[in-house]
Amino acid sequence: MASEEKRAARAERKEAKAERKANNRRVKEEEDHRNKPGKGVISLIIAALIYIAFPLIVIYVLVPMDFIQDHLETDAFIDMMWKWLYVGIPLVILAFPKGYYAKGSNGRLLAWVAFTGVSIFWLFYILNFGDLTGLLGIKSGDTTLKVDIVVTGALFLTVAFKLLKLLIVACDHHDHREGYLRDNGLSKEDDKLGIVGGRYS
Repeated sequence: MASEEKRAARAERKEAKAERKANNRRVKEEEDHRNKPGKGVISLIIAALIYIAFPLIVIYVLVPMDFIQDHLETDAFIDMMWKWLYVGIPLVILAFPKGYYAKGSNGRLLAWVAFTGVSIFWLFYILNFGDLTGLLGIKSGDTTLKVDIVVTGALFLTVAFKLLKLLIVACDHHDHREGYLRDNGLSKEDDKLGIVGGRYS
């Protein structure tokens, strides 16, 4: 009799533990399916540091240093930094919706597609398709030795990683789509591109 009571108690504890896990998982899913302005702002700030602040620091702080000016020819490198900044501005703008929209929303998927496409163009543009011939020059007396850099392999490997990340986001969108519709009071009829109730579905 006592052993049966122990088994029943253990079963109840296991059931209660499983129920708590399910509730915690459900709460997390509901949280994932809400838009997050804070996450969007953080994503925007990080992108601004990478695509705007970094090249400006390089151009106005690092390059003018006496050591750099005395030993390196940096005109082509500075041009690359300006390209980094100009083409990076759209990436900063796209970073907000990429972080803001909830998992399972079409808005998040569209933002990731746009961000990935622009970031790949940004890479090819600033790196000149991997051919950085004459990017820097080493000064030696009255002569300047041009440094040629080729990063084609690294460039295409980076692009492959970006496309893989986009594929992961697309799979994540598929996994969360039904839950997103449910948690936001939308029906499967709303499972399409477009704006529903003033927001992307």
